[in-house]
Amino acid sequence: MKNTIFVILLIIAFSLSVYSQSNKNISLLVKNCDENETVCSTQHLVRYVFSNGDLVSKEKLLTTKTLDLRFDLGGNQIYKNRYIVTMWGDVFDIDTKTVLNKSEGELVEIVGDDLIIKVNKEDNQGIFFFNLLTKESQKLPSPNIYEAEGEISPDKTRVVNYYSRLGLVIEDFKTKSKKVKKIKLNVGLSEVASEMGKVPLFWLDNERILTQRKNGEIIVIIIMEKSVRL
Repeated sequence: MKNTIFVILLIIAFSLSVYSQSNKNISLLVKNCDENETVCSTQHLVRYVFSNGDLVSKEKLLTTKTLDLRFDLGGNQIYKNRYIVTMWGDVFDIDTKTVLNKSEGELVEIVGDDLIIKVNKEDNQGIFFFNLLTKESQKLPSPNIYEAEGEISPDKTRVVNYYSRLGLVIEDFKTKSKKVKKIKLNVGLSEVASEMGKVPLFWLDNERILTQRKNGEIIVIIIMEKSVRL
């Protein structure tokens, strides 16, 4: 029963599909806790391979201590059908079965073969690039756009934030100029919620932002050269 629960919890987190001309193979990556432990202090990353719907093989890819490297939290993802990237920027190479990067920060985004990782520790702070091909980490000179608070535009030139007293604020990173749209945006939460609702802001492109006036009322805000309009 214990193993079944772990599979159900992690079945959504990791899935990897590999296709060939003759048949369809699907690999399912699952995090299992060690069955001999009452507390999950050891994690196993297991690959189940299916061919035409039938389980044909099972392989343990990695065993790690939960405090060292874990795959059961947050927005983990499989990148390019090869790399498992955790929410912190840890990287596991499925093909070589090796840990390529043990991150000390938080994954911001993936651009090409570069992971952008934000590190905020007493002895180490800044924005770092980790390259999946060279396996090298490099600190980005400061100031840079990734240090800014808010949602970054696709062309990496502007940042948008919403403030209840001001409205929507779009700032140009280089010139520091700001455009303000006086608009009321809201997120409704349960009365017993333990956190404040954060207004979702998503750049559709460099000129349009997807957000909401309230729950269920989605809008697109268009940014003009001299103003911001709905």
